[in-house]
Amino acid sequence: MAAATPSTANKARKQSAAIRIILLVLLAALLLGLGYDYLVARRGRDSALQKVQAEFDQLEAEPDADIATLPVAPSPEQLRQLLGIQPDHQQEVTPFQLVETYTWEGIFWRYDLLIEYTGRGRGRGLHSVEAQNRFRFAP
Repeated sequence: MAAATPSTANKARKQSAAIRIILLVLLAALLLGLGYDYLVARRGRDSALQKVQAEFDQLEAEPDADIATLPVAPSPEQLRQLLGIQPDHQQEVTPFQLVETYTWEGIFWRYDLLIEYTGRGRGRGLHSVEAQNRFRFAP
């Protein structure tokens, strides 16, 4: 068995160091991507969810005896103004059901907020809200 020459050993050490640096850079990029997903994109969606959920909770509160004081479901326009953004997608499922999707893009995940409205025209109001996480690279 031949002994490794000093130049061969130096090449092996340099290659090993280069591989470690590449792996550390990839790990750092992965951690930064995950940090962005959870600290920026997901937090943005969760903040919007809390705003809409607060509106939704007012509807489910104990109503007063006087029917004139019952809370009115917020309209799509009111919720868009509350969120300060426009939906990424709107789908009118039936003439009486509208679903709006708001999306916050992360590096690895998409964070969606689905808001469903029922009613027609100016009488359309908030019906339900749902948060979803989708892996960005899934078909």
